[in-house]
Amino acid sequence: MYQIDGSSHKAGIKNEERIARILKTNPKPLLGDIALPYKVVLKGGTKYKEDIVIESNSRSIPISAKFKKDLTRGSFDYVHTSIPVEKYDCFKPIKDVVKKFKRSGLDKNLVRCALNRAAYSILKDMNSTVLKEILLEHLDDKNKKMLFIVTDQAARQIYAYEYKATALHGAINNCTPFLKFTREGVTSSAKIVFENKKGEILDLGLRLRVVINNGVGKLVGPKGNSIAVIKIQQDKTDKVIARLKDRGITRQMTY
Repeated sequence: MYQIDGSSHKAGIKNEERIARILKTNPKPLLGDIALPYKVVLKGGTKYKEDIVIESNSRSIPISAKFKKDLTRGSFDYVHTSIPVEKYDCFKPIKDVVKKFKRSGLDKNLVRCALNRAAYSILKDMNSTVLKEILLEHLDDKNKKMLFIVTDQAARQIYAYEYKATALHGAINNCTPFLKFTREGVTSSAKIVFENKKGEILDLGLRLRVVINNGVGKLVGPKGNSIAVIKIQQDKTDKVIARLKDRGITRQMTY
């Protein structure tokens, strides 16, 4: 179930502050050897892809800090943007629904059903070419230099790994993506899977959602300040970490 009470955002901010403190006082378990002096700069917000940046004379390391109460449950976002919605004609159905119901004051359940039907039609008809362009531009290109630091609260563990070392980076660049529905009926999300050159299907726990950014209440309300966006999310975070650990390319520490 997706949290809508702001608790995930607050937990994420606290986690970023915790990671920044660790990187200032004990960076080696997560970063390895790093030249002195260096600065730890908190970024975050909607203007930056990175949450934290390590700045030294020799290099700059952008960091995406992810917080999980339990690594085996839930997801985290790679992408949350309206840009593809404006760029590609295939998103017209949800743009039309948003325009129709903006500031309408109509029943939220009715509007939510209309949004879900529009999202389902988009996902059902989206081709691999558009999907790959979106993945390359909004996920892969923006994370090529990123260091991901994932906190597992339940196990009291923190993991660090480079995005470019993940199977996802290789799949986006070398395989054909397509969408697969995991349940019957109208839905606003679908699994992204990849087919490699051997015809093998790779499921890396990636999901595409077509939604609005501020909820139905804000859309139908007097300000109408909710727009259509896409989210690309990582499910099965524990499997991501397990694959990286098997290859010996993740750092780990207890906190």
